[in-house]
Amino acid sequence: METRQSCALPDCTKYIASNSSYRNPENVTCSELHYLLVMAGRFNPDLKIFQLQIRERNSSGHCGLTSCTHPPSADDIFCSRDHRLEWMCCFASTFQPEQRCKLEGCVRHVFVREDSKREEFCGWRHTQKHVMLSAMKCRVQIPCKKEDFVISSPSASEFSVEFLVDALRKYADGGSVPNGIQVEPNFFSKHPWDICEVGQECVLIVALNFNKGKRNNRTKEGYHWKQQGQPKNRGSHVKKRYFTYEKLKGSQVNINESCYHMDQYTVDDIDKYSIITLKGKPNTKIGNLSPNTINDEWLSSDTVDDNDAPNGIIHQDADASEHNFYSNIFDVEYSNDDEVMLLEGLLDSPW
Repeated sequence: METRQSCALPDCTKYIASNSSYRNPENVTCSELHYLLVMAGRFNPDLKIFQLQIRERNSSGHCGLTSCTHPPSADDIFCSRDHRLEWMCCFASTFQPEQRCKLEGCVRHVFVREDSKREEFCGWRHTQKHVMLSAMKCRVQIPCKKEDFVISSPSASEFSVEFLVDALRKYADGGSVPNGIQVEPNFFSKHPWDICEVGQECVLIVALNFNKGKRNNRTKEGYHWKQQGQPKNRGSHVKKRYFTYEKLKGSQVNINESCYHMDQYTVDDIDKYSIITLKGKPNTKIGNLSPNTINDEWLSSDTVDDNDAPNGIIHQDADASEHNFYSNIFDVEYSNDDEVMLLEGLLDSPW
């Protein structure tokens, strides 16, 4: 049988409440009032006079609050809870700074041991909380590498088409997203370098952008996603499209120092979302582009029909920069299915 511990306040015959460890981590008193009286008396023996004053008033039949003339309630030293709290607030207002718990926001008395050794906090819980808060503040001030706190997740190249399509369906049906895939509902209102850093390979679920029934691939500040070639079937009701991030024709904005491409997977019965793999790399050929090439090399089309590009023609510029590898000044016409497969294989090749 567990032995019950008596309250540490002299002359108190009550036992320590079973849940007092939540409020009094050191678990020595039966109530908050008695904790206050015991700790203050251990901190400064002269403060025990307040306890004696309460006893004198109780012995004369009065409430422990000096200004009250009512008798105390049964089994209490005050006539009401309000007077108990009023007395505790007045008493706590006389504390010296070193009597208060060091945790910001706490007004309790520091814990004082029986040998009069003073702690800086009211109990173990606030000691631990102060340590954690101090550590967090210190950690914020120390520069750290983002990758130190990133949980390893599969790269885009490790995801199969079946996995990507399954992830897209689960998100469209219930909003769940597996590890390693992000949701970017405003993808077409941002630049890709604002979402995925150069050198990274990101897998994103994005909301499709429509304009008058057509997919609108224009983003902002004179840029758009330019589809290269025709969509290719990647399983039942699944299409894959390849895009490069380019400037619109006539755009006067400076070309970015990075170039991006994405593979987009869409499912026939999901009309609001697609899943993409996005990758960027430094554009090492910027210095070799002439002003005319920078301003005029990009095509102006930023909407895509379900049938996409005109059947049979792919453009390729022999003198274009690396990021515009798939634009050209001469036409190649498909002569048979073998040539179509060959050209599609080139368009689907990695960086």
